[in-house]
Amino acid sequence: MAFDSGIVGVGDIYQAETADTFEIGFKSQFFDRILTINGAAYTTVSKNSYFFVFLAANSTQNLGNVPKTRINGLELEVRVAPTRDVQFDFAWGLTDSSIKAFPDPVVIGNEAPLISRSTVNVGVQYTPDLGGGLEGLLRADYRRTGQTWWEPYNTTVRDPVQLVDLRVGVRSDEGWSITAFANNLFDETYNAEFSPGGFVFKAKPRVYGIEAGFEF
Repeated sequence: MAFDSGIVGVGDIYQAETADTFEIGFKSQFFDRILTINGAAYTTVSKNSYFFVFLAANSTQNLGNVPKTRINGLELEVRVAPTRDVQFDFAWGLTDSSIKAFPDPVVIGNEAPLISRSTVNVGVQYTPDLGGGLEGLLRADYRRTGQTWWEPYNTTVRDPVQLVDLRVGVRSDEGWSITAFANNLFDETYNAEFSPGGFVFKAKPRVYGIEAGFEF
């Protein structure tokens, strides 16, 4: 039935996805582990990667295949821990993707579906000694996900998404912990998924709660 839809790349049978990757990188620590820097560069040839298409005729979401995609990327991670209870984290990624084979040649050279151009993560953590065998936790994380194309023809793109998460809690040296959290603190509205044909899946709004744990 999917084959009869006439959408290029979508059929009743989809192929298994495979990837061949070559990566080179480094890990380093300085100033008695106060500063940690890790980095990597990679190149990947992906075969039969997936994209989604919603078929209104039968109200189904179907998988399509991109026969060949080249993905090149850079990653950098930095952690600074100036004191025992303070930590700063930074991570950056840059991705360049290009479709190399597709049944419709007009798609060749377009960006691959579902791969974001860039990502940035910044975190700040404070874990003070509260006395009496208790340790506090205050952590804030900022995430930025760059432009993301949804399908091989690159007709729809999600603008960059910026989110903030927050955690506040206390942990005991006896093994128990209680943590309050808020994900997507500022209640940003964005699509987690989009399929040509009109299917949209909204991302989660602000989620908050309390977690309790025990280690033994």
